[in-house]
Amino acid sequence: MEAEQGQETQYNHESELTRAVFSGLLNSAPRCVVLLTLEHSGPLSPSELYNVFQEVSGGVWQMNRRSQAGSCQNVLVPAGLVQESDLPGEYYEITDQGRNHGLPIARFILHQATELRIPHSLQTIFGPANSKTEITAAITRTRILRVLAQNEGSEITEIELENSIGISRKVIGPTLAKLRELGLVNFESVDFEDSGWTQYQLRQGAIREMAPLYHYRPTLSQQVIDILFEYGTVSADFICRCLPNVKQSTSHHISNILRYLTKHGICDDIGFQSGIRHSFVSITELGNRLKRELIEPIFYATANDDRGFSAQWAQLEWRSVVPELIQTHAAESGSVNSASTNERRAQILHIIEEAGPQGIRPRDLFADIPRRMDILKQLLEEGIVTQRKEGKLTYYSLAGEP
Repeated sequence: MEAEQGQETQYNHESELTRAVFSGLLNSAPRCVVLLTLEHSGPLSPSELYNVFQEVSGGVWQMNRRSQAGSCQNVLVPAGLVQESDLPGEYYEITDQGRNHGLPIARFILHQATELRIPHSLQTIFGPANSKTEITAAITRTRILRVLAQNEGSEITEIELENSIGISRKVIGPTLAKLRELGLVNFESVDFEDSGWTQYQLRQGAIREMAPLYHYRPTLSQQVIDILFEYGTVSADFICRCLPNVKQSTSHHISNILRYLTKHGICDDIGFQSGIRHSFVSITELGNRLKRELIEPIFYATANDDRGFSAQWAQLEWRSVVPELIQTHAAESGSVNSASTNERRAQILHIIEEAGPQGIRPRDLFADIPRRMDILKQLLEEGIVTQRKEGKLTYYSLAGEP
């Protein structure tokens, strides 16, 4: 399902809906499922959301029982796809935007993630949703792939990419490294000798004995001071080359020391000297396919409010692909799979049963049982375990114990 040629739109024409969908749905199969569970139901409470999610996903991912409500509250509500209901208590329901645009797009994302046989979870590819800025990881990565696809067959520099998408090079560099790791881009990161550097010049009248040592790196500071006073004009990269057995990462610490010496009047920052090479970036076949068959159709449909796409995607079957996608998400996000969770539940229940009617205090459970308090809370909600308080102490026992 590809957008027709000529339907490319520059990133700065992204609509609010485009950003909402990219940040809220594109990077998470579980959130797509949460939204789809609200399609034919009224407002759902956190426990109802959890139960429906487990039913749809086949129980392959045993997570915190508030995970789905958290997805609504933290991502889908701010994206305008879900809203809190007027009912008393905590209930969530789908919005008109979520119904008209979010549902068909969620179906399309789940369908295409399976059709493309992407070897990673959507979150691994597009990044997590949590971001303190408007430009999330998903928006950054989709912009990069779209610009590179428009330059398919040629390489562009990292600086040109920065200018094209309006995002800082400090963000682009690590993002490109991640996309290269995933096989979506070719990225040649140049070494510190060739990339360019800030030059520092010894201030006239500076006295070596008055140069302060940077307290975090005193030994390295003394080496930097010695080279500065010997050569007069230096850069962090130049000092790196002067020092034996120094890793490239040390250049960052040397830069901090030089800035510290500048602040204390020992040297001056005399500007940036461009290097002789640049970092070049190009898109891979997999990256281009992902852009063409997943990103671009969503971009076009949301940027142009094209209901034709939505009507077509609304017919896509999605339930059968959910278990595999959720399992991949759980495995790559470091979440606990169902088998290990069930084993821990059984272990905790066995310990509580052994304690008998008097019950057991949480601190007496094995300390090496991960998420034991989450599991205890879940067992309480399910009515399998009961809780009683004696003064400031809390005891847990099996339900039905005399």
